[in-house]
Amino acid sequence: MCKPGEYVYQIDFGTKLYAVSDDYREFMAENNIEIVCLWGYWIILRKRSSEGEFVLYTDVDSSIEHYTKILKMFKAVSIIELICFFVEVLAATSLSNSNIFPEYITLSLQITAIILMLIGIYQSRNVFTDK
Repeated sequence: MCKPGEYVYQIDFGTKLYAVSDDYREFMAENNIEIVCLWGYWIILRKRSSEGEFVLYTDVDSSIEHYTKILKMFKAVSIIELICFFVEVLAATSLSNSNIFPEYITLSLQITAIILMLIGIYQSRNVFTDK
């Protein structure tokens, strides 16, 4: 069991689902970084605090590449969400006559989801344009 402050954790975003390359594993091992867990595309890493600072992306170009990968993932998820939105709107309009689930509840939830998605897109643009 580790003590509080014994490790510093970072999260990386991989290119494969639940997998990392042998080169990635070797690079992390050479830098005394342990791969704790793979969760989807997310890679949870840790390094002992006593070994110094733990920063994954130290230059601007690699940071931009890292956040661009994450942004692409969010765009893909947004497209899937929009498809689900249209399916739910169609379902809500077809069920509106039966009073099983009033369409205004479904529509209000979907509008809230769209607003949150737009806020996320706006915030991601601020990250890349340095506003």
